[in-house]
This record gives sequence, C-alpha cells and structure tokens, in this order.
Amino acid sequence: MHDDVSQNIAAIGLSISSLKRKLPATSEEIIAQLDQLGARTHDLTTQIRKLSHQLHPEVLEQLGLVAALESHVTEFGHKESIEIKFVADIGSDLLSFDLSVCLYRVALEALQNVSRHSGACAASVSLKQKNGYLMLEVSDSGRGFDVEKARRGSGIGLLSAEERIKLFQGTLDVRSDPHTGTVLVARVPLVKAL
Repeated sequence: MHDDVSQNIAAIGLSISSLKRKLPATSEEIIAQLDQLGARTHDLTTQIRKLSHQLHPEVLEQLGLVAALESHVTEFGHKESIEIKFVADIGSDLLSFDLSVCLYRVALEALQNVSRHSGACAASVSLKQKNGYLMLEVSDSGRGFDVEKARRGSGIGLLSAEERIKLFQGTLDVRSDPHTGTVLVARVPLVKAL
C-alpha cells in the first residue's frame, strides 16, 4: 500500500512542478496555487509514511507487542495531551506476529477514538493474561457514546476491530456510558495467541 500510494503522490508532485515550469512568468497566482498543491502533496506523503509505520512499526517486529504498545502509548499521550497509563502482564509466552499486529492495530484505533471523540484527559491500556485468555483493554473517562448506534453508523473502526479479533476466535466487547466513559476489551484464547 505504502509504496504504490507514495509513488502515485510523487508522480503528482512531479506533474505539478512540470506544470509550474511551463507557465509564463506572469502567472503568479497560478504558480502560488501550484506551490500550495506541491506542499500539500509533500505533507500527504509524510502522513502516509507515518501511517505505514504505525500500522507495522519496526519495534513490533523486533521487540514485540509490549514494547511497541508502550512506545506508542507514550508518544500518543504526549502528542494528544492525554495521560495514558500502560500496564502489561502477559508472562513469557511469545505471541504470534499476526496476533501482535492485530492487537496493536486494535489498540491504535481505540486510542484514536479516545482522542477524537471522548474528550477524556486520561485513559489506560492494559494487556494481560486472565482465565485462559489474552486480554487487551483500552478505557477512558470521557463522555461515552451509544455503542449500537456507532455500530450501525458509517464508521468502520469498531467493525474492523471486531473482524480482526474474530480471526483469532476472540471477542470484542465495548461498554460506554456518558457518566463513566468507554471500555473496550478484546479477548483472545491463549491457545490461539501463541
């Protein structure tokens, strides 16, 4: 995805530069607009590069899920000015890389939702083994939302997270209340986690 999209955006950027050179010197307004388009194209390339690294960060592959989540939670909390507590207690069992990617992406989506929609200034992320399950929990103290309405709405975040977890015979439970915030819990059987 990253390479194809980046190549297409780079081609657009080159086309903009080429058009700029072909314009007469008196077309200052058009040149200014092309400069803005060029800058926006460059910004888009940077955003795609960042997104690509978030979806598949090197730290996840090299150091595992706990280190990747801890790194992201710290960076995200600082960037979004949200105090995020992170706790991990999953023992020494190695998780499959596919499951690590799945849980990492679910956590990222949940944290994005905290930032965009909850209005919370505090959240927590935990990754634990409990009663034969690996559990990822993301919670916030924000304004909450109507979970069923969100599932029927146009957003794909919850549905995507549910589908990801189902691939590992797991479940995704989301509870939300205007007075207590939101809690997302992903459970995957430990048998499927390794």
